[in-house]
Amino acid sequence: MLRFESMAPLISRVLISRILAGALAATIIAACATRPPPPPVVPAPMPAPTPAPMPPTVPLSMRLGQVSFAELQGWADSDPRSALEAFRRSCVAISTRPETAAMGGVNYAGTAGDWRQVCLTASAISADTALTVRAFFESEFVPYRLTQSSGPGLFTGYYEPQLKGSRTKHGPYQTPLYGIPGDLIVVPLHVVLGDRGQHDRRGQVALE
Repeated sequence: MLRFESMAPLISRVLISRILAGALAATIIAACATRPPPPPVVPAPMPAPTPAPMPPTVPLSMRLGQVSFAELQGWADSDPRSALEAFRRSCVAISTRPETAAMGGVNYAGTAGDWRQVCLTASAISADTALTVRAFFESEFVPYRLTQSSGPGLFTGYYEPQLKGSRTKHGPYQTPLYGIPGDLIVVPLHVVLGDRGQHDRRGQVALE
C-alpha cells in the first residue's frame, strides 16, 4: 500500500530549496550588475626637477680707466709716426664701408661714420716730426689703462710684420724667398683623423 502523504513535505522542501537558490543567484547577478566601476587610477605627480646650481660669480679683475697721455710711460719720448701710417691705412679700409657699418667689438668702436672726421684730419696733418704726430693723437684720442686687482697680468697683442725685400739679388738681399710650389700636395688630416689631426701635411710626390 502506497502512502503519498509523506511526499508533500519532501516536495515542498525541494521547491523551497530551489526557490531560495534561484533568489540567491538573482541577488548575486543583480549585485554584479549594479556594482559601480572602479575609479580610474590617477598616477602620482612626478616630482619637480631640481634646478641646476648657479655657477659661482667670478668677480671682475680687469678694469679700464681713463688716463692722460702724460701718464703713459715713454709717450713723451716716443715716435708715433709709424702708428699714424698704420692708422691712415685703416682709414682707407674704413672709407669703403657704409656710414652705419659697425666697427666691431661690443659697440665700443662705433660705426664707420664716427671715424670719418678723424680720418680726414689724419690725412691732412704733416708727418715730418714726431712732435706733430703726437699732438694729433693727443687731440683726437683718449688713452685708457687696463689694470687688474692683483698679481701680474698677461696681455696678448697682434702686429703686422713688415719686411723689406728685393726682386734682384744684391747687397743685403742674398736669401731668396720661394713661392708655393705648383705641385704641392696638402693632406687635410683633420678630415681623416678628426680631432687627432690638428695639423695638415704638405709635400710633393717624387717619382723614382
